[in-house]
Amino acid sequence: MYRSHPSTENGTQYDDGRRRHSVESSPYILPNDLTEAERLDAQHYMVRYCFQGNYNVRLDPNADLKILDVATGTAVWALEMARDFPKAQIYGVDMSFIATPESRNKVVPPNCHIQLANILEGLPYPDNHFDFIYQRLLVYALTPAQRKKLNAELFRVLKPQGHVQLVESDGLIYNAGPNADIVNRLSLESAMKRSVDPKDVQHMKPGLRKVGFTQINSFNIALPVGEWGGRLGQMSRDNMHGLANIWLKGDLGRYTHEECEAALVEIDKECEQLQSFYKIWLVVGQKPLPESA
Repeated sequence: MYRSHPSTENGTQYDDGRRRHSVESSPYILPNDLTEAERLDAQHYMVRYCFQGNYNVRLDPNADLKILDVATGTAVWALEMARDFPKAQIYGVDMSFIATPESRNKVVPPNCHIQLANILEGLPYPDNHFDFIYQRLLVYALTPAQRKKLNAELFRVLKPQGHVQLVESDGLIYNAGPNADIVNRLSLESAMKRSVDPKDVQHMKPGLRKVGFTQINSFNIALPVGEWGGRLGQMSRDNMHGLANIWLKGDLGRYTHEECEAALVEIDKECEQLQSFYKIWLVVGQKPLPESA
């Protein structure tokens, strides 16, 4: 199931009690420990619930497809797609693989393949190889220049008439109260410190067009944060707690555990009173046939 690339095998760094990667070329901010793996799995279920499925393009479950999950993380999306598309070959690629004990105990379908590789050095696949590519929530992983380069790589490895689907958020809490505003400020400052601009995700549609994609459709939704948003709002609130812990306790916030817990109580109150929300963008594009076709 697993293959690795030498550039991913250079250890980890510890910061604020959280384990992080040590790939020098990557500005990725978030941890890669068990706590983060659990948050990522819960985030997957939240996004799947939000969009009523794992993908938003037409895919034939009986076809011999090749499908790629870019920055697969815990591989939960890839594993589910492998089970839902038994005749397809599902590939996940990431610079590090983290998994919860639950996912480690799951039987891996034979059609699921996970490769360790630094996607910033290019996708380790041939041209025109995949029928569908899925990429989600790399808001804190790419500088604007790296996102442009990766868009070109997505275009290269996708088959003509294949589709790419991008799902992103800028990570900001909208209708934020004063305590949530602190989280927003810390997330932006932490990102910009590493040359990552979270607001760059708002330009995914023209970014895909520039590298050659056509038939591009996009929309954004308001993802509620808190009990006021029902089940989805509760899932989003729990995800917000995981992210807020990272920003508040990080090298810029330096909150203690007790201070962080107290802040989260106040943020939850603000989110209910102000009906706070995140913005999520979904963009789908198609690779056209060669002009000579």
